[in-house]
Amino acid sequence: MRNNLLDELIADYAGITAAAGHYRADWFLRFMGLESFPVYREGGRLQNYRGQPPLSEGAFRTLQGLAKDASENLERSNTGHSPPRRLDERAGTLLALSSFRLEDLASPEASGQISRAVSRLT
Repeated sequence: MRNNLLDELIADYAGITAAAGHYRADWFLRFMGLESFPVYREGGRLQNYRGQPPLSEGAFRTLQGLAKDASENLERSNTGHSPPRRLDERAGTLLALSSFRLEDLASPEASGQISRAVSRLT
């Protein structure tokens, strides 16, 4: 098993959409300790991804930015349509998300790429 922020984002996507009916980046950012980005709240779950030996402060700030951008892109990709309800649609969405790297999800083009990948698999 890996200690991977991308896995965390995908798992939280599944949980948040199940609980709220749609993905909420603000919830994910609060869980991570990034609700006041660029200020990081000590004790947020993002702390779990510092690693051993721990990331430098600069690298940790970069990770914070990637988490924020990826989460907001994921929310934008879901704007205008409801999340999948059927089990096969949900599985297809999670499979599509797992085909990306965190850096891909954080890129400016990500919301359109996510939407297209999900459409192909659901």
